Amino acid sequence: MKKAITLAAVATFGSVYLSSSALAQTTIYSDNFASDGALSSSYVNIDNISATATEWSFTPNSELTLTTAASGKIDEMVGSFSAVTLSQVNQYVSFIVNFNSPNIGQSGTAGSLLTSLDYSGGVALNYSPEQAVQTTNVTAGYVGDMGNLAMSSTPKTGTKFFAKTGTGNNDLSYNSDATPDTQLATTAPNSANANLVNNDAYTLTYTITALNTGGSQEEINEQLYDHNMGAMVDNFSVVATNGASFITPTTTYDTFDMGLYTGSESAGYNLNLTSLSVVTGVPEPTSLALTGAGMGLAFLIRFRRR
Repeated sequence: MKKAITLAAVATFGSVYLSSSALAQTTIYSDNFASDGALSSSYVNIDNISATATEWSFTPNSELTLTTAASGKIDEMVGSFSAVTLSQVNQYVSFIVNFNSPNIGQSGTAGSLLTSLDYSGGVALNYSPEQAVQTTNVTAGYVGDMGNLAMSSTPKTGTKFFAKTGTGNNDLSYNSDATPDTQLATTAPNSANANLVNNDAYTLTYTITALNTGGSQEEINEQLYDHNMGAMVDNFSVVATNGASFITPTTTYDTFDMGLYTGSESAGYNLNLTSLSVVTGVPEPTSLALTGAGMGLAFLIRFRRR
C-alpha cells in the first residue's frame, strides 16, 4: 500500500541512521507488497530478457519477484515519487528495499544487486516493459546515480557506483547498459564483499547526501543489513567524483530503480521484494551514524563481511 507519512527520526535498521537530536525525516513514498492485493500499474519493468514480456511476478499480499533465469541477464522495477531537490548541506534522500531470495547464495561468479535514484526531467513513466539497451522509451532521458552491489566475494563485476550523465539507453541501474555513464571514485575490493545467504531477510539502503549548499557536491552510500545475522554485512560509501571533479548529473530526484543482475550462474536468481520506501531529511551535522550522509569530503570505504 503506497502512502506518504511523516516520521520522527528513529534509530532503525534499513533506514537512515540518526541520533535522537536529528530533525524529523519524511517518508515520501512507501509500498508494502505484503499487504497489496494487486501490484500498482505505475511501476515499469526494465530487462534484457524479452522484448515483450514483463519479467517479474507478483504474489498478492506477499511479494514482487524479480527473475533472471540465465547468465548475463537483468530484471528491474522502476517507480516514481514526489521530487526531492538536495539544496542544503547534509540533506539526503534514501531508497530503502526489504527483500529475500531462495537462491542468492549460489557459488561461482556471482551477480549484483542494482539500485538507482534518478531525475525524470518531468517526463512521466508511461510504458512497460522497456528493453534495457534500447533508446526509445522515456527513461532513456533520465539521469542520476546508480549502485552495483556485488552479491559475493567472487563476483563477475565488483561493487561500484556510477552516474548516468545524459540521454542514452533506457536502463537506469546496470552500468554496462545505463549509458552514457561515468564511474564514481573506485571499485570496492572483492575480498570485502559479503557472501549473501539464501532465505535471509535483508534491508538495502541507498542514500545520496548533499555535501554543500546547492547540492553540486554529493556523497553516495549503500548499506546492506542482514536481519538473520543481526549485522550490517555491506557498507560502501564514496564521494561522487571522478578524479578531481565532482560528477553531479542532477540534484533533484523523483525516480527509483531496484534490480538484479546475473553473473555467470546459468540458473539466474529470484529476488523477492517485500516492501520499499523513499525517505528524505536534513539532519544536524553531528547526528549521523553508520550512514553515508554527512561524512565529509574525505573518501571513505567501510565494510563488514562474513
